[in-house]
Amino acid sequence: MPHFALRARFSDRVRKLGLLTQAAVLSVAGVAPIIASPSVSAGQLTDRRIAIGSSEVSQADVVYDVSFDVATTDNVAGLVIEFCSNSPVVNLACTAPAGLDTNEAGITIANQSGVTDFVVDAATDANTLILTSVAAPSISAGNTIALDLGDGTANDGIDNPSGLGSFYARIVTYDVAAEAQGYTSANIDAVGAHVDNGGIAMSTANQLTVSARVQEILQFCVGTTDAASADDCTDISGTNIDLGVLDSTTITTTATNAGLAMVRTNAVNGVTVGYFAEQSTLGTNHLGSLRVQSAGNNCNVGSVETDQCINSQGTTQATFTAGVENFGMTANAVDTSNGSTTNLTRDAEYDGNAGGYAWDETGTLDTIATSSTVVDDEMLPLQFAGAVDITTPTGQYSVTATFIATATF
Repeated sequence: MPHFALRARFSDRVRKLGLLTQAAVLSVAGVAPIIASPSVSAGQLTDRRIAIGSSEVSQADVVYDVSFDVATTDNVAGLVIEFCSNSPVVNLACTAPAGLDTNEAGITIANQSGVTDFVVDAATDANTLILTSVAAPSISAGNTIALDLGDGTANDGIDNPSGLGSFYARIVTYDVAAEAQGYTSANIDAVGAHVDNGGIAMSTANQLTVSARVQEILQFCVGTTDAASADDCTDISGTNIDLGVLDSTTITTTATNAGLAMVRTNAVNGVTVGYFAEQSTLGTNHLGSLRVQSAGNNCNVGSVETDQCINSQGTTQATFTAGVENFGMTANAVDTSNGSTTNLTRDAEYDGNAGGYAWDETGTLDTIATSSTVVDDEMLPLQFAGAVDITTPTGQYSVTATFIATATF
């Protein structure tokens, strides 16, 4: 009996030891899946960044330049880029940034490297881009994947959030496309274990508007002498032009640059240069002609060559004939050597290339040259010409002209 009792107790101990062993095995088996969990062992993407083409609030079609280094050597068949306003941390509910839109229906995945055949998957939505690769290449740890989201054209890029401040991107890689297609914010391994992940912070910002004003400029000068030292109006001086002695046997002219009119303006719509003949207060008729300035000089009406008023050519250019009374002016060129523009154009009646002259004695402003845009120190050299008849009376003849430049800003 005692011997039997001893054996019974021994068997009971063996049985209990077996139960404890089984419990220990079950306990170890319960821990093993936790140790091998892909979520725990997933790598952290390094050198990750998203360079946004504009930080302006609500800016449409912004190119987002994405780049990161993979942490784990594995195939890359799927890539998820999710934009959130609350956190860059994976496996947390994501709040979509107000106003952000991936334009998933038409966005281009451009400038790809590392993986070069990413396409936008149908599972993509307004704040989550799901990209899949057919080739699913193996990418070694430390290698870079880079791509542009959009090309900046209409509906091809990311629309920025409508609010100021930080927003985030969560980047997750998968070795199986279906795992990326099954991505959810709160459980990124809902379909299968991901490979690597990482978060990125970005921000919208106010724009700075820098204002400046360029003052309107009009510099205009008229004279008879050009010092040619500063190449601007500070060089121009003088007021008197001597046509000399008029003889019925010839046409008398001044030097081609006896008068000078220079203009500079930043008027975007250009400038008009003209003159009007000052009207004499002495006598009557032909008040703006080359005439004897004396009381009682009542010039005859019409083209009479026996009074002390030399007939004016008028506003139609013509060549002169010796012995036929006439007076006029022309601009033989536009001198552009002083500045940086070539924009002044002479009116036809004062274009010296045609060989004639004109003079408006009526006191009405008559245009010599115009431009349709800015002018930098362009100069009109002015030449005067006179002819008289054998019957033209002697005397000291003169006329004064006022030159005007009008800029249109």
